[in-house]
Amino acid sequence: MAIFRHLTSFSGKENPDNWLESYEAAAQVEGWDELKRLLCVALKLRKCVKKWYSTFSANKRPTTWFEFITMFLEEFDDDDLQVSLVVCYKIE
Repeated sequence: MAIFRHLTSFSGKENPDNWLESYEAAAQVEGWDELKRLLCVALKLRKCVKKWYSTFSANKRPTTWFEFITMFLEEFDDDDLQVSLVVCYKIE
C-alpha cells in the first residue's frame, strides 16, 4: 500500500475523472481486485464526498467497482457520464 499512501484524497474540489484515473492506476500497481478497490476507496474520500458515501446503507452501497464509478461520476462530475466512463475504462 505504498503508492496508496501517496494518493491524494478526493474532497469534491478535484477533477473526478483525474482522481479516479489516479486511484485506478494505484490500485492496479498494488494488484488490487475489485473488492479491495471498493473497500479502500472510502479511505480516500473527504468532506462532502465522505458524507455522500456514508449516507448509503449497507445494502445500497455499490457492490461492483463499475457501479461505484457510475454513482461517483453521476454525483461529482459535470461532464457527460458516458464520456467519463469511456475515458476511465479507455473504451474506444
